[in-house]
Amino acid sequence: EEIEPLGVETKPPAPAIPPPGATLVQNDWVSLKFIGVFVQYFRFTYTGIGGDATDWDDDFETKRIRTILTGAFWEDRVSFLLQGDLTETALFNGPDEKDSGFLLDARVNIFPFKGFGPEALGGLGIAFGRFIPDYGYYMPRNVGLLDFVEYPLVTSTFAVWRQIGAQLMFNHAYFEAAVGIFNGLRYQYASGDDYSTQWVGPGYLGATLGKNGNLMDDNRAKDYLVKIKGKYPDLGIWAEAFAYIGMPEFYDQPTGDHSYGYAMTFGGEAGIDHRFTDMVKLKVIGGFLARRVEFPKDSTCDPATLAQCKAYTQTGFFGHVGVQIGRWVEPMIRIDWLNDRGQFLTAKAVPGLASGEKVWTLWPSVGLKFLLYGDHLQLTLVETFKHYANPHYDDVNDLTLQLILLI
Repeated sequence: EEIEPLGVETKPPAPAIPPPGATLVQNDWVSLKFIGVFVQYFRFTYTGIGGDATDWDDDFETKRIRTILTGAFWEDRVSFLLQGDLTETALFNGPDEKDSGFLLDARVNIFPFKGFGPEALGGLGIAFGRFIPDYGYYMPRNVGLLDFVEYPLVTSTFAVWRQIGAQLMFNHAYFEAAVGIFNGLRYQYASGDDYSTQWVGPGYLGATLGKNGNLMDDNRAKDYLVKIKGKYPDLGIWAEAFAYIGMPEFYDQPTGDHSYGYAMTFGGEAGIDHRFTDMVKLKVIGGFLARRVEFPKDSTCDPATLAQCKAYTQTGFFGHVGVQIGRWVEPMIRIDWLNDRGQFLTAKAVPGLASGEKVWTLWPSVGLKFLLYGDHLQLTLVETFKHYANPHYDDVNDLTLQLILLI
């Protein structure tokens, strides 16, 4: 038995930083946990780099105020998640849309074989409600853990966001799979009119808003998800491939007909997230995504000229590298490239955009994250240079300081 020398004061080891969530109830029947996410940033934007005109702007923005309630009962065979957002972005989506406001997610997971029969069957379950389908690295994650200030550009552009539906899933230590069916994507409506444009409905909560509210559907067809994922948890290595087969309904103005087209998103992602030593933790993620958009036969995309819709393909990729040094500092870099055939630029009212002109964009970003108390308190400084190949659009420089509080 060791005898401590006299006069030497020993200190207990520092407690480990707990995972997000505050336990509200924990008993033999049910467990309840609260998670809160507060995100605010200050952004300085300089526009017109390399162009004739220059402009700048600066503003504070409260980006997210998330309140999340999770729970489980029946020996964790049934779990649920309720998530809401108190920011204006979530409460008001536009004068022509009806939104439930606070509600973002209402998801229930059931694993009926957990604790019964073969252990492998414990990972077989079904999810239903309103939630983000489980594919890709960033979309299903808590927004307090996005690494950079925003989602990767290709991720947010092709995201299906929140959907109403059901998802069959299988989770194993080395393998995951999912098959889902959802109300689905929609074509964007022309402003002030009751007919479709050639673009898939964009934006925050855009997929399930429909024309009557974001808890119902005006689309007779459904969308389908297929995902497979392999992983090696000892080194934090994973790779997945997925396809989301969307069938949005197209409202043709000249004929009044409505029939479904196709918006098929497919791609793959891979990464490693592993702490090699006490001083070095490496995170590398990359992905390629594409979307093929097709229309019903003889559908009209320009009512003025009666020009018929033409199918198009959008592509993009991203790459992220972060090295956490010790427990406090993580320098990061990310590259975003997107060729979306015009939607991303026309949405910003590019003057003089002509058919066939280059529309791809490249966004290199560098960031420095300070983990002041693990993931619970983060301060991130991000510099993004937004380069547009189209000659009618000036390059942009964004400098953002972001604060995240994750309870």
